[in-house]
Amino acid sequence: SAPLHNWRGLGGWPITTCLTPLAAAVRNKSSLDYQPEVLINCGSNLLMSEAGPEMSFEAFKNCFVISFNLFSDETAEALADIVLPDACYLERLDPLPNWLGHDLSAGMGDWGYQVCQPAVEPLYERRHFCEVLLEIGQRVGFSDGMNARANLLYGLKPPHVLNPEGEYSWHQIGDSVCKSWFGPEHGLEWFKENGVLTWPKRLEESYWKPFSHARVPLYHEWVLRFGE
Repeated sequence: SAPLHNWRGLGGWPITTCLTPLAAAVRNKSSLDYQPEVLINCGSNLLMSEAGPEMSFEAFKNCFVISFNLFSDETAEALADIVLPDACYLERLDPLPNWLGHDLSAGMGDWGYQVCQPAVEPLYERRHFCEVLLEIGQRVGFSDGMNARANLLYGLKPPHVLNPEGEYSWHQIGDSVCKSWFGPEHGLEWFKENGVLTWPKRLEESYWKPFSHARVPLYHEWVLRFGE
């Protein structure tokens, strides 16, 4: 059978995927009581990634901001309370460099998957931001929530589901994902040794729209509400 093509667990409310600065700013104008208190920025220049940098700044100026990055930028200088040096792609293990999804280019070439392995040791005290966040979560005491999110996000299936009460390294999580997606014989060590796993692509996977019977909305209801 084909490996699982999980699309980021987008149906996992209330464990959500993201909160954009625009959404945060809109919340400030709404009747909701909840406001963001903490922002963790990883590998992006949040302020300069939006059409309105001023709106992004206003949305998060009262948050406690931690930023992981390779170099200082506008987000680090204007927003961040703590800036932590990230490791670049040549310095870190990344078991999940690519997502398998329908946004990939069409064509009948084989599916393929590989991991990103470090070529050199990290300079100075740089660390992969995922490793740092895992350590912080474990020390603070919400490993159960992180493990639940990982199970949902990666679509992990038994026996590779993360135990909510367990503490896992980034390497162990990557190994569980690889085995859950590609079978127990294709763990992280297999990818380190063999490089790339390929398998045939089915016609309905590459050109999937004619085979789909889903209803496609012309617009979302919230667009009308905001327009009013």
